[in-house]
Amino acid sequence: MTDKNIIKIVRNYLLNKNFKPNRLKLKNESKPDFEVEYKNGGFFYCEVKSPILKLDKDLNCYKHSTTHSKLNDLLHKAVKQFKKVNLKHIVPKIIIWTSNNFQLNWSNFFDSYKGYISINGHDILRDFRKARFYNKVRDDWVYVDCHIWLQLNRNNEIYEEKLFMNNTKNLPKSLINLLESS
Repeated sequence: MTDKNIIKIVRNYLLNKNFKPNRLKLKNESKPDFEVEYKNGGFFYCEVKSPILKLDKDLNCYKHSTTHSKLNDLLHKAVKQFKKVNLKHIVPKIIIWTSNNFQLNWSNFFDSYKGYISINGHDILRDFRKARFYNKVRDDWVYVDCHIWLQLNRNNEIYEEKLFMNNTKNLPKSLINLLESS
């Protein structure tokens, strides 16, 4: 899936939610992908991230640490992009994550946020909270107001949408209502 296709999918998703996404003209890649307008004259910045799951050829499997490191690296990059246009955190910031690999999904994302993988929320299988890649981004998780995970099928159609509002004090109620609408 190309970046152009991903941007188109996210643009259509935002339009279907009654937002007006405006692609930021990029002279360099250090800005978010969209400035998104919504009812009542408000807007937010939106960055699109699409991690790619790579197979470890030696082990013939996908490693948890590689997956989490990839998600955290992309988060860190997005925060840098947001800070280029919104250093004082005046405007809400949203990352829309996409994946068309069923093995890279909402659960992986939420485990990255927590810093560990657990069974039923109790028994920790793998703990990344002391890993360099996790500690590097702990503040980044708080900086982003909302994360949207879009799981895509093989035809690049959205079949699952997960919303994670991390920082609702920076989100106007009218924006929260639009984000939560189906």
